[in-house]
Amino acid sequence: MSMNYNTASVSEVEDGTTQESLYSEVSKLRLKDAVIYYQGLLAQNNLISSESSASISHEAMLMGEEIFQNTLAILAEKIIVSMKNLFMKMKGVKKVIFCTKIIKVFI
Repeated sequence: MSMNYNTASVSEVEDGTTQESLYSEVSKLRLKDAVIYYQGLLAQNNLISSESSASISHEAMLMGEEIFQNTLAILAEKIIVSMKNLFMKMKGVKKVIFCTKIIKVFI
């Protein structure tokens, strides 16, 4: 099965600015598919059981939290790369507007 890992999490709208789609239904479905695919890879490589425990151990919760934090880091990196690529394509006034909007987010 081939997966496309180059899908952007940021799209350009008419005025040349970006619209984050991390919480859009498309991104949510894409992430859900990735989680299902990831689970399949773990099962395929005999790294997880086909059954679940009756209760979740503290160690399992810690591991889950670490996986969650790493997932957030991956999503943030995809957004940064997408924004950088979009910025590189922009020219003139569009770049200024883009930078102004990004600066407002961090101030």
